[in-house]
Amino acid sequence: IFYGSAESPLGPCFFAESDRGICHFEFVLSSNQSHKEALQKSWPKAILKEDRQRAQQLVSQVFRKQAPQSAEKPLKLWLRGSKFQFKVWQALINLEPGSLTCYQSLAEQLGQPKAARAVGNAVGANPVAVLIPCHRVIRRTGIVQGYRWGTGRKRALIAWEGATQWKDGPSS
Repeated sequence: IFYGSAESPLGPCFFAESDRGICHFEFVLSSNQSHKEALQKSWPKAILKEDRQRAQQLVSQVFRKQAPQSAEKPLKLWLRGSKFQFKVWQALINLEPGSLTCYQSLAEQLGQPKAARAVGNAVGANPVAVLIPCHRVIRRTGIVQGYRWGTGRKRALIAWEGATQWKDGPSS
């Protein structure tokens, strides 16, 4: 597994990728965290190799301004999780960029209206920030909070995503 850190518009990021796809992408909260050690613990049989250049390429691709027809290859993910987590993550990926939902609506969309708390747990277990857009989930009341990498960063991601999706200018 190749790993690396790079600076993004929203702060430093740490990623990990195998030949099967990206298995880890997160924001770095403090310099005291050992992301490499946590990665090794998650993938104990993996051989880890640092690749700073790939880290920068990946961060550039993730945070590029969205274009309708990009020449770049789509990013592949390689994730582990329960069937339910995968259903939640797929639903998040299918949300329109710049849109928001709440835990309850997501649970209802999955046909499990009483599973809002389980949806919240699946959202919180997302191993690839931004790539599975868990930042698009807010409370039913409209309050933006509950983001592993900080509420301020969640708000910034929502604003950034909305701004990069707005192509046609204001309507007349």
